[in-house]
Formats: sequence, C-alpha cells, structure tokens
Amino acid sequence: MTTSIHAHKVLNLLREQPMSREQLEQTVLDQFGADATFRTCTEKALILRLC
Repeated sequence: MTTSIHAHKVLNLLREQPMSREQLEQTVLDQFGADATFRTCTEKALILRLC
C-alpha cells in the first residue's frame, strides 16, 4: 500500500534541520519509504524523483 504524505511534513523537516538535497532525499526515504507519494492542498500523487 502506498502512503500519501502531505508536503508540509517534508517542509517541516527542513525547518527543523536545514540539509542538502542529498540529505533531504535520504531522510525522506528513511522516514516515509521509497513507495511514498506526496500531496499538497491542491495536488495529489506527487513522486519524489531522485536525480
């Protein structure tokens, strides 16, 4: 089952601890998993693309 995470949770991570993109990507994977999708108030099923 895919978990849908509100984007504010990701933004709150950055507010608590500023980090590089690489650190953020790893933190998001660790906390929410590779199958998580993200949503905002107006958008659904956004995917974190790792470059």
